[in-house]
Amino acid sequence: PQEFTERYPASSHAGAASGSDLPDDQLAGATETLPQYVLRQVATELQIDDRPLAAHILTSLNEDGLLAIPLAEIALYHHVPLARIEKVLRIIQMADPLGVGSPTPQAALLVQIEALNETHSAPPLAVQAVTQGMDLLSHRRYLALGRLLKLSTAEPDRLHAFFIYNTNNRSKSFIPSW
Repeated sequence: PQEFTERYPASSHAGAASGSDLPDDQLAGATETLPQYVLRQVATELQIDDRPLAAHILTSLNEDGLLAIPLAEIALYHHVPLARIEKVLRIIQMADPLGVGSPTPQAALLVQIEALNETHSAPPLAVQAVTQGMDLLSHRRYLALGRLLKLSTAEPDRLHAFFIYNTNNRSKSFIPSW
């Protein structure tokens, strides 16, 4: 937090080592958390005043990378309009892994489909499958999903292939384990 760094800047600590002072083997062991990884990606896209909002969102993620608190709570805490928090969240969701910060797995999948549609073409029924048949989709019950959506015999197989391919082969993919 900013208050901590203002009161206790690293350079004022006697004997504090900077990254350049550490041996390479100590730096290699350092790990980056998901919030740090995402914030590093989006920091340049954010207004400076929006970075604390992004940090709040990112530190409120659960172990699956989903937002664990309502956006309205973050807006109230920072005394900013909800629309501003939503704008910051949208930037976060488009970072790697796609959909990170979404409130639900369903919302994360919709972000992924939207991003995929910018460069490729997702099956037209992909959004419908996620919005109407998420429970069936999450349990990989594609035939039942096909019946629910009144699909032809081949369409559930195409949806299955689409979701399996995009779960296993896309580097910017965030398919939580359900």
